[in-house]
Amino acid sequence: MILHFKLRSLALTETFILEQFKAIPEKNLVFAYLFKAEDERQTQAKIWCFGPGSYLLKFFDFTSEISLIHVHFGSNAIFALPLLIRFSVPMIISFYGHDASSFLLKWPHLIRFVCRYASKILVLTKTMSQNLIDLGVDSRKIEVFHPGIPDLKIPKRHKRDDGPLRLLMASSLREKKNHRLVLRALSGLGNKKVELRIAGTGPLDEELKVLAHQLNLNVEFTGAFVSDEERQNHFLWADVLLHPSRAAKDGDSEGLPFLILEAMQAGLPVITSRHAGMDLEFLDSCFYVSESDENDLSKLISDWDWNLACEKIEKAKHLIKVRFSQDKNLKHLRKIYKSLAANLVLPD
Repeated sequence: MILHFKLRSLALTETFILEQFKAIPEKNLVFAYLFKAEDERQTQAKIWCFGPGSYLLKFFDFTSEISLIHVHFGSNAIFALPLLIRFSVPMIISFYGHDASSFLLKWPHLIRFVCRYASKILVLTKTMSQNLIDLGVDSRKIEVFHPGIPDLKIPKRHKRDDGPLRLLMASSLREKKNHRLVLRALSGLGNKKVELRIAGTGPLDEELKVLAHQLNLNVEFTGAFVSDEERQNHFLWADVLLHPSRAAKDGDSEGLPFLILEAMQAGLPVITSRHAGMDLEFLDSCFYVSESDENDLSKLISDWDWNLACEKIEKAKHLIKVRFSQDKNLKHLRKIYKSLAANLVLPD
């Protein structure tokens, strides 16, 4: 039995964790968390524990058949160490973003400590791997791994040649997503016709609405999207996905945004930044702009080239097939599991 552990239950945006549950049959999987997320995503996985009291009961349950612990987020790993001691089984720690950036900067000794007890450390990008190595984590334990994305059943898109360019930002409204830069860039477009839709919620919600009003921009704020259908409708509306992330003041950085891959698969060209080494992961399948100079983004949109965008779309589809195929990547995850716990019986 594989125990997936997280401090809080799955948030709505944490599809990158939910997708990893697909690697193994449900009968071989249980999920444990100590607190409920504010906006919770439902999962079909069997819940092994769902609070501190339940955690303690399971801790002293000597009938538990746990062969491997997979901890999601390095910042959560300290809470899983008692389980590691109790069951004496291998432990995997997956790092996804803030835990290998702002949290790591704030709590370096804690991250170094918990990584000592990991049998395997999975990270989304080469940049995150280097951050951990620079901290002193054993590089032999670290592997760059992404769960990949499922095949989204989105109708074929057709390039629009008339009307304004439709720009979509779909993410939490927080500093590292760089909405402020996008709004300032659009204010400098002059007569260029564009429409901007911002989907998501977060701490900058009111501030961004005020800024859009001050800049005299017509921006559609749609709030959170919680279903695959809503996400697909956003993709079908848009011509371009904007995701020009930046490092926040507290050091918080991106991992490898799942939404960028989903947009690529849906046939949307993507404008992002070289933040956190994303250009090393997405190569020439995206447009890249500065994460701090709005003029860079403003010029790209003003001189928008649909022929070049179509070339990027084709390169993105190839990249997904080669590097981010979910079937291939989850098959590799099963191999990792079986290499650490020989008694696990899993499909190839």
